[in-house]
Amino acid sequence: MSFEQIEDPNKKRNFFVELGYFLSSRYLLKHLFLIIGSFVALILLIFWFLGVYTNHGDSREVPDLVNRPVKDLGIFMKANGLRYAISEERWIDGKQPGVVLEQDPVAGSRVKENRMIYLTVSAIEPPSVKLFYNSFIGLTYENVSKKIKALGLKVGDTKTIKGKGANTVARVSCNGDILFREMDPSKYERKPTEARLVPKGSKIDLVIYQEIDASPKRIPMLQCSAFGEAEVVIKSHQFVMGNVNIVGEITDTVNAFVWKQDPPAGSEAIMGTPIKLWLTKDFPEPCNEEEYVPSSPELNNENTNNTEDEDDEELGG
Repeated sequence: MSFEQIEDPNKKRNFFVELGYFLSSRYLLKHLFLIIGSFVALILLIFWFLGVYTNHGDSREVPDLVNRPVKDLGIFMKANGLRYAISEERWIDGKQPGVVLEQDPVAGSRVKENRMIYLTVSAIEPPSVKLFYNSFIGLTYENVSKKIKALGLKVGDTKTIKGKGANTVARVSCNGDILFREMDPSKYERKPTEARLVPKGSKIDLVIYQEIDASPKRIPMLQCSAFGEAEVVIKSHQFVMGNVNIVGEITDTVNAFVWKQDPPAGSEAIMGTPIKLWLTKDFPEPCNEEEYVPSSPELNNENTNNTEDEDDEELGG
């Protein structure tokens, strides 16, 4: 019934009175409170469930795992309510194997209980490096030594024998095992094409040919000269650059100064002998003295050449 149809004022008043009674009746209020209460209870139940499901407000601080051995993490991580998984293994020469290098999340982060922590660990065994015959045999010592270092290997002992191809590699060994030796076509020997595998970081020993008519040469004076000049002098005297040791911080290696050399100036060595240098940023103070004579450093047995006594040494076996 519309208001327009209610012409009697008494009827209109009775309508609003009855409407007021209805809105204030226990029946309506009871059901209205039930609806509102159910809605509020439902909201609270949803928040409670989400809190339980996500452990809301319950977090753990991620401990610092870097440099910890992985084998000791099982009980430790369980006690801290966390889990771990190894996502990557990385080989670093000289680093203790099986320790944590990096972690994600980082130490100090807040995470939920039972969260997975992903670890990068140092590899227990180094990766293998492939070596090929044509990359070593017949090439000069200088080229081969650079290639060895570029592959993550180290130049080991260097010996010389009399023969053709002065300063070229005749044999390559690792841990006493001959990897390659120069093949003799007159004996129907063929160059191997398959790769040899060696662990990264291994020392590679070399046998270098010395010219039959070659004679020892005097080592030039390199101390107190700039590294760039020393490099030119070494090559012009038919020697090769050995290990370069940096003393302190040097940003411009070419203009750094040589304060020590090995073998010492004035000693004799055959062509192709590596000369090791020690560099410093500042001009060595003793070099300013007019009568300064550089002292001969103690010889380091590492990477020094040993000339074979027998000229007819064979490369086989």
